Amino acid sequence: SSPSLVVVGLTYRQSQGAHIADNRGNTWTQCTKYEGSGNQSGVVFYYCINPTIGAGLTICNTDGGGTSNFGGISVFAFSGTATSSPLDQQNGKFTASVSASETPGSITPTGNDYVVLTTCMNYNGSAPTIPSGYSGFNWTTATAFAGGCGYKIQTTAAAENPSWGNMNTGGNAALNVISFKVYTAPAAATNGAFFFRMLD
Repeated sequence: SSPSLVVVGLTYRQSQGAHIADNRGNTWTQCTKYEGSGNQSGVVFYYCINPTIGAGLTICNTDGGGTSNFGGISVFAFSGTATSSPLDQQNGKFTASVSASETPGSITPTGNDYVVLTTCMNYNGSAPTIPSGYSGFNWTTATAFAGGCGYKIQTTAAAENPSWGNMNTGGNAALNVISFKVYTAPAAATNGAFFFRMLD
């Protein structure tokens, strides 16, 4: 089935900014940014309701920096999600004092079977470990910007504070977590999930 919701997890260097656009003219809603300053880490989610997709779809960060942005774009498509005000809860943080494992802060989805996603960016580190129970991607660049993004369908509503591991304590990090509502049936990933890393 066609997706009712596409969510983009964007990691970026704060000095270069973060703004999503595509070649289909879809409307993207920006969620809360969690970021440091200058060359420090930043993370943000964007989402699109009832998107126009298909072969040749291109999604990019349109803000400056080009190949020096050192960011990543993770794209997830879901069916069965709410098509009116789908955003449920969100939380996140930036920290310059990184521990070996880090969490973005807790959220509690307001209903069962909601979609939960989390993103992490860790400057001066290796690829962080995806939190337990999440499916997704992790990566690192030649210039030591590292990140990842993952999702889960939370069958029973409960507090969620995903823990990212393999964090570099000598760097800085930004993390977030977000949930989206379902319509009637449980949400499901559709057409898979895709990851794109910007060139370093």
